[in-house]
Amino acid sequence: MLKCKENVNSELYCTQLEMVYKKLLKIRPALVNRSCVLFLHDNSKPHTSKMTQEKIKELQWEVLPHPPYSSNLAPSDFHLFRSMENFLRNQKFKSLDDVDLAVSQCIDLKNPKLFSDGFDQVPSCWQKVIDCNGDYFVE
Repeated sequence: MLKCKENVNSELYCTQLEMVYKKLLKIRPALVNRSCVLFLHDNSKPHTSKMTQEKIKELQWEVLPHPPYSSNLAPSDFHLFRSMENFLRNQKFKSLDDVDLAVSQCIDLKNPKLFSDGFDQVPSCWQKVIDCNGDYFVE
């Protein structure tokens, strides 16, 4: 989680990309060692900055095109966040540490298959968005 009042900027985002790369090397080395990692992220400023573009080039990743706005690919619609919203609904927190703990508990309680199933859906959803030129579609 981000620290209180911390914003995602290019430097932080590049650090996160490096962490993802190192984690992939440990848990999915075949993915990293193939010809190219396909990477999907939106068009926010930290994602499109020169620093980020250089980091992605250094990692030898290919960025998939993303329409300027597509609610079908919005992170808030990702099935994990819908599930997390239900888990956190009606809870009251006294501190950010309490929020951090609740989010961690929510994730820890999830079956790992939830994550793999969600990620397995991304390519087909992405293709539908591209085919619709970023226009909204109903599943």
